[in-house]
Amino acid sequence: MFSGFNINFTSAKSLKLLDGDEATNFKSYSTAKTDTLPFPPEQFYHRATPRSERLTIGQDVPDTMSVEQWQADLDTLASLIRQRIPYYEAATNEDELSRRVDSLKQLVPDQTRDQRILSIMELANLPALGTGHTRVRSTQRALGWRAVPLFPYRFADGVYIMSAINPEWIGSKILAINKTPIDEVYKALSKYVSSDNRWDMWRDVEEYSIQFRWANHLKALGIIDDIKEVPIQIQTPEGERKQIRVQTLMPNSAEYISFATRSPTRPRVSEDLQWSPGAEPQRNTEPNYKLSYRDSTDILYLDLNIIVHESEDWTLNHLADSLRHIADHNPINKMVIDLRTNGGGNSSDAEPLIQLFASHPKFNQRGKLYTLISPEATSAGGIFAMQMERRTRTIFAGENSSFNPNIWGETVPARLPNSKIVVLLSHTMHQEGMPDTPRTYLEPDIKVPMTSGQHFNNLDLTMKAVKEHKPRPRYTIKLDVEEKEKYTGTYQISPVHRATITEASGQLHLQVDDGAEEPFIDTALYPLSTHQLATDITDVYIDRRLGNAHLDLIWKDTTYVMNPLNGDFELPSELIRAGKLDEAEKRLKSAIASGMKLGG
Repeated sequence: MFSGFNINFTSAKSLKLLDGDEATNFKSYSTAKTDTLPFPPEQFYHRATPRSERLTIGQDVPDTMSVEQWQADLDTLASLIRQRIPYYEAATNEDELSRRVDSLKQLVPDQTRDQRILSIMELANLPALGTGHTRVRSTQRALGWRAVPLFPYRFADGVYIMSAINPEWIGSKILAINKTPIDEVYKALSKYVSSDNRWDMWRDVEEYSIQFRWANHLKALGIIDDIKEVPIQIQTPEGERKQIRVQTLMPNSAEYISFATRSPTRPRVSEDLQWSPGAEPQRNTEPNYKLSYRDSTDILYLDLNIIVHESEDWTLNHLADSLRHIADHNPINKMVIDLRTNGGGNSSDAEPLIQLFASHPKFNQRGKLYTLISPEATSAGGIFAMQMERRTRTIFAGENSSFNPNIWGETVPARLPNSKIVVLLSHTMHQEGMPDTPRTYLEPDIKVPMTSGQHFNNLDLTMKAVKEHKPRPRYTIKLDVEEKEKYTGTYQISPVHRATITEASGQLHLQVDDGAEEPFIDTALYPLSTHQLATDITDVYIDRRLGNAHLDLIWKDTTYVMNPLNGDFELPSELIRAGKLDEAEKRLKSAIASGMKLGG
């Protein structure tokens, strides 16, 4: 996460206070009574990072460590990366990993304790896209860092304070930390943030795992001088520019817990504002999902905030049944799935919903099915969005995603032996995009940048755009029987992907299988010419070039050759089920040798 230190922060342009700016101190923090808190302060770390704390129960965190002990922890982390992360050489090749370890170990003798912690974070920040789940969380007892009691959010028009120990600061735009412009602060911290792509990097700079509200790493980078007080330059909603000085707190103190869990310092989000991604740093205590249907517009709206079953008695299967019942008995103008505040969950739990949206005739129509995304939609929420792209006719609206189509997910914690710092290591590869796709994010079809004004004025311009949206007409031609036969058949895309083009009732259809129970891609095909078929997926086509026996699958900006198959082509999972283990092993090794990273 963090790159080398020679710590004077010289890359940022200094931002001087303007004449008339006011240095505002807010030092009289109210002393919180522990008997009125939602939980005792001593439980903070256990509640914030329970898996880390379980590994450090009974472990004394050392106040001081030798240079050799810190260097040994770096070696241990490198070994864990090699042992635990599948395709680690794709995440960080061996030469690069060894070079990084040696470089970081050389820095240790001249570093402070916090700078040494940042070196561990840097090593855990793997360079490949899609590796954001491997990380060191700052909210753990082994670090013991001081927190800046405010929560920011980066809108399209800047970074704003959403919650703060002094409620008067909420809604102000952050211009700089000390004299370092806020964009330079983000840039400095982003070197050390484990992320899936650029938008996830900005999001994780703010998130609890590393965000600039931790004073220790701001001092370690030379951005502030004193970890007990952080000078922040702001512009108030009225346009006044001034400097505030924010006293830092230990996160396991009564004062900090009171700030983080109560109004007005962390305002509760009203129900009609819970759609906003900017509400996440506030107290957005929305349920797992909300479902609404409006007779006046015939819009069915699902706000899906996390992908988990509500309880054993009410699962996502029951939610799918409810959606089906509404659609069966009411007119549906548009079906909107809102993932903008979806932070993850269990991706396998979502299959009943995906199946419903892919199969119900009132949902799976072009111009009726919409999925809303933002940088806050990530992890299992991102996997859900990718499956919607591959298997339905959905139209995406909102902002670029913070998830990578192919990611390393699911983590196992590991404790470093000397510092007791816990690192989360990904152990599963999720192939939700095409093999080795160069795509790094999901781009919405309807782009609506999220500005601060939309949040603070409760203007959901993304929903407004969806309500008004009418898809452009698709001009197709009619193929004769002979032309259709040039497309129909079975094709091999990769050692583990089989494509089938069929015709039914005059409609061509593409299905790509990878051995899972459900198809990897499921889409109708629409002839644009005798040589090109469109799909239900934006910028995805089937091309047939004169003189070629194969077809080309044009996926965004990448071409995949579809080689025709004359006989049966069994996928590795089918070979395994048939007991043909040697043949399955050979096929899987062929896939890995070709550079593919097989999902778990």
